[in-house]
Amino acid sequence: MSHHRQGREPVPKSTGRGDPRVKPTARQQQLETLIGLLGFFTIAAFVTTVVVEVQGKPALTEAMVLAAFALATFFAIQAWRRS
Repeated sequence: MSHHRQGREPVPKSTGRGDPRVKPTARQQQLETLIGLLGFFTIAAFVTTVVVEVQGKPALTEAMVLAAFALATFFAIQAWRRS
């Protein structure tokens, strides 16, 4: 014999991203993928810039690439938050 509690439904666990029953839209998923890729290349550009600086070589190009990736990542995160 099963006991059914009246008036109470199990509450799904939250993942910290709002209502767990709401699936992200395709645009949100694309932005999350873009953020992941940009984040990876931003970290790679950061490591490259640090290595070149530590070696004492000119690192203007590497710093410009790092700045471009950092800005692109920032704007992608802002777009994700708005969606």
